[in-house]
Amino acid sequence: MHNARARLRSILNLGAVLLGSSTLFAQNGGLRFSLTDLAIGPLKNQYQSQANAINDFGTITGSANNNQFCFTYRNRGKPLGVVIATWTSSVAANYCAAAGINSYGDVGGSIAVPNVGSGTSSNAFLRTYSNNVTTLFPSAYGNFNTHGYGIDDYKEVVGEMDAPSSTFATRWSANGTAVILDYTPTTQAVSTTPTGSQVLVVNTWASAWTWPYGPSLQNPCGQDIFFYSGAMNANAHAVGQFTCFSGLFTALWVNGVATALSSSAWIGGISNDDWVVGWTGSFGTLRVSDPNCPTPVNINTLLDASGAGWTVTAAYGINSSHQIVGEAVNSSGPWPHAVLLTPINNLPLCWPD
Repeated sequence: MHNARARLRSILNLGAVLLGSSTLFAQNGGLRFSLTDLAIGPLKNQYQSQANAINDFGTITGSANNNQFCFTYRNRGKPLGVVIATWTSSVAANYCAAAGINSYGDVGGSIAVPNVGSGTSSNAFLRTYSNNVTTLFPSAYGNFNTHGYGIDDYKEVVGEMDAPSSTFATRWSANGTAVILDYTPTTQAVSTTPTGSQVLVVNTWASAWTWPYGPSLQNPCGQDIFFYSGAMNANAHAVGQFTCFSGLFTALWVNGVATALSSSAWIGGISNDDWVVGWTGSFGTLRVSDPNCPTPVNINTLLDASGAGWTVTAAYGINSSHQIVGEAVNSSGPWPHAVLLTPINNLPLCWPD
């Protein structure tokens, strides 16, 4: 069992040495964000929490207490500061990783379940906002893991299904019907458009493409690449990280063609206007769709006074209003808190010299 983001960070930890030498583009514009600590109510006394995704109505989902339970925070008609739902596994080895949220507040992710016989495994799940019902999506191959990484507005969850000797990109309908999107070994469905018309499929050992009809994501390096993960927005623009010439890089693809490339950040999410958030291993990053700002910047340089004493260590999601969610630490303790960053102006991130 694993949280996709936590697994990605552990896989890429060695890459911090490579990326640490990269210089993030120095911003000189006026864009600023306020920081809201989401560790309140049921999250207040947890030693760790992280916000993984946010929809366009400001509803947030994430996990807490080392992925022991999931939460949703705020919604239409709810004031900011209200944790509206928490849920966890029914087994002793609690595990719940909320990965994605749709326009209606429904959540997709992974949760621990008891195996037939003994032990536990992970199931992809759908958590329906309207009735707080959690639907599990087990593997068709028996006591093997499934994981959910994204969700569309039809309550279809995308992720991966483990088999005896491989992993297949899969999409589950709200009633639990599973469709394997790619039988190539070691594939994952890591993101989907809101309509479900396209799904970003990653083959961790080779390439990535958009289901069902392509295109394949252009290789910016002209060599075999090792894909780690990625995200996709409503326009099916994709962003991901991969190895290239013994380094770690990120690229933005439009219609399969790479339009941006950097070596400075890993990917958390992408907005509908191609703002990209991520992290470097020590701080959260933001890249905006502005030719004056070609590479990511350290999000901590963009915080107003509300961010005093805080260090945003990772950014995992961003919506159309450029609200960003992730995790941060402050001077009062070492454990990460789920946080929300909200733009306080519409000024550009960078101004030309």
